[in-house]
Formats: sequence, C-alpha cells, structure tokens
Amino acid sequence: MQLERTSSALRALGERLFALIEDLGGRPPRLLKDGWYSAGSEAGVFLYLYFVETRSVDRPPLVRLSTRWDDSFADDPRVEQKNNSFGEQAADTLAHPDHPGEVAFAEEFVRRALELRRQNARRKPGRRT
Repeated sequence: MQLERTSSALRALGERLFALIEDLGGRPPRLLKDGWYSAGSEAGVFLYLYFVETRSVDRPPLVRLSTRWDDSFADDPRVEQKNNSFGEQAADTLAHPDHPGEVAFAEEFVRRALELRRQNARRKPGRRT
C-alpha cells in the first residue's frame, strides 16, 4: 500500500522510518510496482517495507519490514524467518504504530539491516543487489 493512502498513525510511522532510512542510507525508499518500498544505500538494497491497513478492528494497521536473513536474528522472537523477493531466506518483522516497543524495534531493525548489508558488501566486493 502506498504510504500516502494510509491513516495518520500509520503514515506518521512510515514517515518516521523513511526519514531514518534516508538519514542512514543517503536516499529515500523507492515505491515498487507491487506496493512494497525498497530502501537502498551505497551498499545496495538493504530493506523492504510494506504498509498494511484494513478497515477491520481485528486487524490493526501495521508495517512489515523485511531484509536478508542473518543468523543474528535467530534467537529474536520478534523476527520471523521467511522466503521473499530476495530469492533466499528473509528476516521479517511487524510494527504497529500504536505499540511503542514495536516502533522502537522497527527502527533498530532498519539499522541492523543496513549494517548487515554493508558487512555483506565488504565481504563480496563488486556484487550489488
């Protein structure tokens, strides 16, 4: 979902994460055709974000964050191992705008994703994704 089409609480969270991504990575996230946003840096794409909002009270608005899987996520119950558009194992987490702990973890997740991408780029010179 496009950030501009979300409710004020989810939009505020998205804008906060976008500002952090641009501050750390040097460029704003880019909207992809499928509604996901990709976040890149000089090291390449390090994170994908997707905003989910329904009119149901049973499913509150949230942002899904996804990055390449790293074993450092293995013991963290807030991170789920999945397959996604990276073509390999991915680390996913969710953040609801009205849960301060989840918002703080989402910011930490962005920082970790970028650092892991930079470490990977240093190990594999010349390879960008």
